[in-house]
Parts: sequence; structure tokens; C-alpha cells
Amino acid sequence: MYQTAGLGAQAHAILEGALAKTGPQGESHSAHVAMLNALADFWRQDGNLLKAAAYLEEAATSASLR
Repeated sequence: MYQTAGLGAQAHAILEGALAKTGPQGESHSAHVAMLNALADFWRQDGNLLKAAAYLEEAATSASLR
């Protein structure tokens, strides 16, 4: 919703903040993996496929720790 309203920078900041809050729960926690996937989707929609791939890779690594 943020991106369609032209608020991509705010959406990114919100997702990064949410990711930081999931850190204390551990990298393999489902909320942390979900935030990584959300950030990957954000970057994919924004057209930055390299950043999207990096977040997807981190999500896959974190999910495999479970």
C-alpha cells in the first residue's frame, strides 16, 4: 500500500524497523524470516532485484537454521 501511494522510503523504514525488532528472538524465528521475505518482496516490487535476491538468500539461510 505504501508503494502505490508513493511512500516507498517510509515502507522500507517500517520494514527495517520491524526486522530489527525481531532480532532478539533469533535469526531462525518465523517473524524474522517473514520480515526478510517482506523486504525481499519490497525490493522486488521496487525493481531492485539484487537487493531482493540478497534478502531472499538471508531468509532461506535463516529458515534453514530452524
